[in-house]
Amino acid sequence: MTTNGIAAEAPDDRSTREWVSHAAGAVRATADQVGERIPVVVEVVRDGAVESARTIQAMPDSSQWLLAAFSLGLGVGLSVAGAPRLIVAATLAPAVLVIGLVAGRERVVVEPS
Repeated sequence: MTTNGIAAEAPDDRSTREWVSHAAGAVRATADQVGERIPVVVEVVRDGAVESARTIQAMPDSSQWLLAAFSLGLGVGLSVAGAPRLIVAATLAPAVLVIGLVAGRERVVVEPS
């Protein structure tokens, strides 16, 4: 077959199939490795979050609010500056944790007698 006087070569179907088969095998192997590691990653992240919560709860209230304010200010500043969302979310995590811990505390209400 010619196009404008230039012979057009048909792609080698066999090499294309082999390449696709090899690529699919590599994707399968990678997915299996990721699947095996997910439970470990989840456990490490959970343990880190629990330890962080304990550390923050041990701080005085003023330090907790200072941490939340710094985290919130840094997150908003990075967001305005155009930082990637993942980095902004990471800087806001301490503020969210502090606010969650403060909101989750049991408040003792003293009723007037």
